[in-house]
Amino acid sequence: NFEAISRRELVAVAAEAEPTEAEPSAAAGVPKGRYVALLFDNLSLERRNRKQVLAALESFIDEGLEQNDVFLIALNTGKLEIVKPFTSNGPGLKAALRGLAQAPASGDSLKKSKRYLKRTVYNEEIYRTVQGPGGNVAGEAGGADSIDYSYAVASSQRLLTEINNMRRLEYERIRQALQVTDELVRAVAGVEGRKAVVWVGEDLALRPLLDVYNVWYSRCVPLETVMTVLQPEVWGEDLKLDREFAALAASAQASGTTFYLIDASDRDRELATADYTPPSAVSVFMAESTGGGAWTPGANLAEVRDLTEGAHYMALATGGALYENTRDVERVLDTLADQVATYYYLGYRRDGPPDGKRHDVKVRVHGDNLRVRHHDQVLDRTEPQRLADLAVARLRLDIGGNELGLKVSLDEPEPSDGGRFIQPVQLAIPVNRLVLVPDADRHLGQILVAVAVLDDEGNTAPAHLVRLRLAIPSDRYSEDAVAVQRIRLLMREGTRRIAVGVRDEVSGIEASQAIAISGEVPSAGS
Repeated sequence: NFEAISRRELVAVAAEAEPTEAEPSAAAGVPKGRYVALLFDNLSLERRNRKQVLAALESFIDEGLEQNDVFLIALNTGKLEIVKPFTSNGPGLKAALRGLAQAPASGDSLKKSKRYLKRTVYNEEIYRTVQGPGGNVAGEAGGADSIDYSYAVASSQRLLTEINNMRRLEYERIRQALQVTDELVRAVAGVEGRKAVVWVGEDLALRPLLDVYNVWYSRCVPLETVMTVLQPEVWGEDLKLDREFAALAASAQASGTTFYLIDASDRDRELATADYTPPSAVSVFMAESTGGGAWTPGANLAEVRDLTEGAHYMALATGGALYENTRDVERVLDTLADQVATYYYLGYRRDGPPDGKRHDVKVRVHGDNLRVRHHDQVLDRTEPQRLADLAVARLRLDIGGNELGLKVSLDEPEPSDGGRFIQPVQLAIPVNRLVLVPDADRHLGQILVAVAVLDDEGNTAPAHLVRLRLAIPSDRYSEDAVAVQRIRLLMREGTRRIAVGVRDEVSGIEASQAIAISGEVPSAGS
């Protein structure tokens, strides 16, 4: 139970818990426009492409600020880095964008490696003829019987090994990008209002490196009688990211967030500068002998579509849009601005109390040639789920209200085993901010508490929920009293920040606060 003490006694126990005037509520701080989060996937972006998009985004921000939007700038550097929290400060946002333009771009070496591998697969001399006596080509008329199949199999398998190695790297890169994006989506779930995430990156594939494997398959399918040559659809299933994309889409639907994705790759430039040197006459013969028609040099545009398969999925699942082949970046951002600014709110209440589940949604409109974008599913959010979202929003973005006058303070941590420690946390709420019900010789109340933590690698776990009962003897009750609860949290080393959300379950009023963990964490036995 809570302990009720006077203000004077509270100061003696923990000076940090002295209650202050209530902060503006989250509802009071909701902008008339939208919350727009700009997330740059730095691990996939080439410096040249990123610089073009960053420059064009300045006018996009100006247009949004005129509509009372607020913007956040975030970066994937291997973890979620909030470069600029939600703000309507135009000069500050533009300065942050210009700073990003000068930062190192990890995508340069990645794209160079992938382009080199694809050129190698195109250009590698897989097939060569067997030399007969006197240097003549063995076999009738130098046809298929003259091919050195042992050499062809060895060359093909070596290329496939390189493709599989690069696929594993791409799989991990995309999986990590989805995890970071999910961290941002879960952070904005507790923000009330219209929310959009503008993801800027390159090559968000559902089946990594399928575009390169398609090239390998087209060249190696003549060898399927002497080695295993999987169909591209089968090969792509081995390291497919469908579950990860579905989980991110579900998170976005639960938080009410719409995704707009900009694939910043300049495909026209990539194709124009690619060196797809024609293979030898033997390779041409083998390719055409499989019934694929006349061999032609250059890239298959279907391979390009494989690179954005995951981005297409996210746009469709969340009611957003994908913009690709972005050579004309300003035109793309003009279209994006119109998309973000044009929307309807549709309200619908299910029968019965909220069930905390996601439900399918279908929106139909009158009229021909109309396309409606909307979330495939929506979450019927319960009050505990809402409070957990508020705690994570406070943890990550320091957004939220405090109408309860909640104060959070930390006592000295205590050692534990297994690389963990115990962190005592004190919650203090003025009694006059709570609704307490008289009951005989007591005043009763109940609050719901959500606790979220952030580690030094930028990861958060689902908020932990607990209900606490408040019982104050009538002879100790006064409007000047403060209710104090001390809780002990078992945490892993590396925890850097704690956020607490509180809901008075009688009045429905909510509050949240966050506090950083500083200093050394005691080890076991100290």
